[in-house]
Amino acid sequence: MMVAGWRGGAAEEVPMKRKRVLAGLMVLVVAVCALAVTYWVLHRERPSSEVRLYVVNQNGRPLPDCFMSTARRGYDGPVAPIAVTTNAQGAVKYDMSYGTYDIEISCPGYIYGEAHDSTAVIEVDQPRIVRRIVMQGVSVPTSGAAAVDGLPQQ
Repeated sequence: MMVAGWRGGAAEEVPMKRKRVLAGLMVLVVAVCALAVTYWVLHRERPSSEVRLYVVNQNGRPLPDCFMSTARRGYDGPVAPIAVTTNAQGAVKYDMSYGTYDIEISCPGYIYGEAHDSTAVIEVDQPRIVRRIVMQGVSVPTSGAAAVDGLPQQ
């Protein structure tokens, strides 16, 4: 016979089981939230930056129709390589995630840098970046024809 207000035995076990189940559920919810936050932090896209590059010769004249291919260093995620051609002002515009990029430049009659590897490195670490890339004219042997900016003239 159960007396109202009496606590003991079987009546006491039901609330304890509920407390244990609720505590277990709380631990499970906290663990799932922690995993979700960890996944989000590891897989979120980095901030984006507007990058404008101007390709010019050593005299500062714009170089149109230079092909540029961009690849991100040290990034294993899915990323499509960015390949563009400079416009009439020698300019290109990218929207890039923060990181370090290798930019390979192919411009007939020109090379980039002293190493002659035609690869510029750019660090994208702020919301807007504007950079001038100065190409050096290559001396091309010509048969008596004049050369302007390293290109033979006809």
